Amino acid sequence: DVGEKAVVHIVPPLCLPPRLPGKGGSISWDSIAGIRRNVNVPDCTNGGKIDILCGEFDQACGGDTMKVAICTLGCKVNQYESQAMEQELLRRGYELAEFDGPADAYIINTCTVTAVSDKKCRNLIRRARRRAPESVVAVCGCYAQTDPEAVEALGVDLVMGTADRMGFLDALEALSPDGGHPVVRVDDALRRRQYEHLPAGGLEGRTRAMLKVEDGCVNFCTYCIIPYARGPIRSLPLEEAACEAKRLAGAGYRELVLTGIEISSWGHDLKNGQGLI
Repeated sequence: DVGEKAVVHIVPPLCLPPRLPGKGGSISWDSIAGIRRNVNVPDCTNGGKIDILCGEFDQACGGDTMKVAICTLGCKVNQYESQAMEQELLRRGYELAEFDGPADAYIINTCTVTAVSDKKCRNLIRRARRRAPESVVAVCGCYAQTDPEAVEALGVDLVMGTADRMGFLDALEALSPDGGHPVVRVDDALRRRQYEHLPAGGLEGRTRAMLKVEDGCVNFCTYCIIPYARGPIRSLPLEEAACEAKRLAGAGYRELVLTGIEISSWGHDLKNGQGLI
C-alpha cells in the first residue's frame, strides 16, 4: 500500500497531506478549504518515498495560490460583510478571483428581500456549479438563512446564513477532502443578541470604505422577511465605531459609508440613551 510507504511532510496553513495513488500518476490534493487539485508524483510502488516540504509542494503545484471568488447580491450590509470576508481570505493566504473566471472556491453572499432576488441567487449558484463542478461552492447570506433547504438542493458544498462570517470561512476550510454530503449550519436568527464584529473596509478595487454599525430589525412589517433573516437589533457601540472610523481614515479612505439593516434603530439595544433619532 503506497499510503504506508510514502511520507509526506506538509506545513499549514495552505497544505494538507494528499491522498496517494497506487502507482505514480497524480495526487488528488485538497487544501484546508477542501479544494480539488491534481499534482504529478513519481511511482512509489517499489517502496519509494515522497518527502515533500511545503515549499516543494507549492513548487509541484506550480506555486499557485488558492483562488476564491465572491459574488454579493443585495444591500450594502451584504457588501460590507463580503469585504470583511475578502480581508480575512487575504490574511489567510488566499487569492481573490473574478466570479466569472476560474477559481478553486466560489462564495455567493445572497439576498432574499424579494422573489426576484431569490431567483437571482439560485441562478448564480447553478452557474457557479455548472462552470466549475470540481470547485467548492459555498453559500451564505439572507436567502441561505431563510431557505437553507432550497440552497442545499442546488448541489452546494456549504450553507450558512447571516451569522458568524469568520466561522463560515472556517467551515469552508474544514470541508471534507472527499466531498460527501453538504454542510448546512443555520442558526435561529431571532435568538441573536450579540453584535458580530467584522473588519471594516472597502470591497476589492473600491476607494470608498463601509462601516456597519447596526444589524437586525424588529419592525416585522407584513410584507418583509428581513427580521427572520437578520434577527433583532444589535448595535456597534459608539466608541468602537469611532475607533474603526479613525483606522479607516488612517488607511487612506476619504469617504465612509455608515450602513445597517435598520440603521435608524441604532442604539436601541445599548440601553444607554444613545441613538440616531
